[in-house]
Amino acid sequence: MKRFLPCSIIAALCVFCVLHESVAQNAAEMPQVKVADSAARRYTIKSAIITFENDADGQKSFVAMCFDDFGTREALETKLYIKQGSNYEQAHTLEIHRGDTLYLLNLEYRVGIQMRNKNAKSDRPDFSALTPKLMKSLGLIRNEPEEYLGKICDVYVMHNERANIHGKYLVWNNIVLRSEINADGIISTTRAVSIRDNAAVPEKNFEVPLDIIPEEKD
Repeated sequence: MKRFLPCSIIAALCVFCVLHESVAQNAAEMPQVKVADSAARRYTIKSAIITFENDADGQKSFVAMCFDDFGTREALETKLYIKQGSNYEQAHTLEIHRGDTLYLLNLEYRVGIQMRNKNAKSDRPDFSALTPKLMKSLGLIRNEPEEYLGKICDVYVMHNERANIHGKYLVWNNIVLRSEINADGIISTTRAVSIRDNAAVPEKNFEVPLDIIPEEKD
C-alpha cells in the first residue's frame, strides 16, 4: 500500500513518541483503569463529527473525524496534499477503529490492512492520563482555559528541550482541537474548523467499503 509521510505527520509522531515514552516510564503512577474501559474510552464525550485542517511546510491535510460510544468506534478520513516541486501529490486514506480492531485503508488504490489494536488509546496523546510527575517529565505546563469554536478548552504548553519539541495544545474532551508544534524544526499547525458534538453518526461511517478486502496482519 503506497503511503506518504508528510512533515505534519512526522511532527505529530515526534510528539506522540515523547508522550508514549514518558507514560511508559511513569506507568506505576498512572491511575488504574478497569479492563472493560481501557480500550474503549478515548474521549470524554459520547460522539462527535469534527473536521480539521493541517499545515506544515507547504503541505496540507484535511481530516474528517467521527466517533461514537466515547471513541470505541472511530473513523478518520484524511486527504493529504504533498508539494513536490511545483506540483502536489495527493493521498486519500481511511482509518477505522472498531473496538480492538484497526483498519488502515488506501482509498486511492482500494487496498488496506486489518490488525488487532492492542491498546486503542496508545496511538495518540492521551491528555486525560497526565499527572504532575508526567507533565514535568514532558516539559508540559497547564495554562488558563481558552475558548475555541465555542468550546472551553484546557490549554497545555510544551517545552521539551530533550526532544527539541515545543508546542501549544487546546484540548476539549481529550480531543486536541488546535495545536501549534515545532518538532526539531518541523512546524505544524492543526486546527478544527467545524464541530458537531453528540451527533448521530451514521453506521456506514464505521464500515469498510465493500470493494476493499483488507489484508490481515498480526
